[in-house]
Amino acid sequence: MEFSRPFFTLIFLPVAILLYYFVKLVSKNNSGAKNICLLILSIVFYAFGGLFFLGLTLAYLLLIYLFGFLVNKN
Repeated sequence: MEFSRPFFTLIFLPVAILLYYFVKLVSKNNSGAKNICLLILSIVFYAFGGLFFLGLTLAYLLLIYLFGFLVNKN
């Protein structure tokens, strides 16, 4: 999905913004819930670009999470 496509501008972006603020309102400014919402929206965005990019993004997320866990452990 490209940022200049009508689907992104007219459908995905407004729904993502509304969903984010809904999660913010319901979770009483819980940053963990907002971060999970943004993570899921990002994964959905990359899924529209193709399954290759989705797999690449998920592998990158897992790798960064593991490195963060190792850094925090030390």
